[in-house]
Amino acid sequence: MMDPVDTQGQADALATAAREGDAGPPTLDGKVIEGKDGWLFVAYDGLDVIGQHTGSVRLTERELRDWRLLLESRIAWLEKRGIHYFFMLSINPHTLYPELLPEEYPMAKERTVDQLIGHLRDSGSFASVIYPLPEILAAKEIRPVACQTSSHWNAVGAYAAYRRLIGDIGERVPVYVVPEQRVHYFDSARFADLGIKVEPPRKSEVTFANVVDQQARLTSDNFVLRRGRIAEFECPSAPETSCMIIGDSFNYQMMPFLAESFRKLTFVHLHSLDHDLVEEHEPDVVVNVMNERGLSTVMYDLPARTTRDFAAEKIERGDVDPNSNRIWRASPPAPAGDKRG
Repeated sequence: MMDPVDTQGQADALATAAREGDAGPPTLDGKVIEGKDGWLFVAYDGLDVIGQHTGSVRLTERELRDWRLLLESRIAWLEKRGIHYFFMLSINPHTLYPELLPEEYPMAKERTVDQLIGHLRDSGSFASVIYPLPEILAAKEIRPVACQTSSHWNAVGAYAAYRRLIGDIGERVPVYVVPEQRVHYFDSARFADLGIKVEPPRKSEVTFANVVDQQARLTSDNFVLRRGRIAEFECPSAPETSCMIIGDSFNYQMMPFLAESFRKLTFVHLHSLDHDLVEEHEPDVVVNVMNERGLSTVMYDLPARTTRDFAAEKIERGDVDPNSNRIWRASPPAPAGDKRG
């Protein structure tokens, strides 16, 4: 099975310097196409994001069944331990800005994500998918939700997704919801992960966010690149609910908001359910956030390497960088008059 984490995040280490300044030599891997108005999009990747977008790649009935059984198994195993489970799909710029793709790549009426959501509904499954597309498209009416040189949503898109996710979680357990008036957006010109894949490398304005009057703090981070990263947060002012977020780099822009919402938050860079970490931390909530293009390949949880397996291997070979993929930035002083909502 091809791991969606690797294919999605493979450029992260190469783009470390690019995010902060000098792009260095371009990484011309042929996995990017140029759309309209200078927008770059992932293409020709192992998960065939373009094929999924246009509908030429579809899930078979067996694959739909396997996805359903995977999600139902997670829910059942966690429920036995009194843990609530949520599965959210992060959304590609292809879906958020289909009008900016080349004309030869129209968005299909039914894609893999639509197939899975429909299958879960029609089969009467107790599993479900959180797909925050309406919320992000509503935010797009006000501000950009992605940028020209990144394969990810920006902080505006991430906040819209967060509000949908935290709303669903809040129906089960106590959480703090970060209100919009506490979100401070700021832009920075970055090459990001796609801007270094063209010649010459190019930058675009990437929107980030901080939380005004930040209460949460980062308590630990092993700084492992991609799979194997574990970061922990505490927020003394949040309800006494603990949460484990298992996912990829799409989570990074949501982290300032999520950290404020729970007394304890653990982020795990992985796609499969890490049973060992769950049993160790015993969170009240487990959330998987996976990019929608990962649906083309059904994943499995067992047998699987644990997060600490990946971490130990990468630490040993030095695949660690505190300056790469900064998952946490302390908020600047709150502007005068801003208060916690």
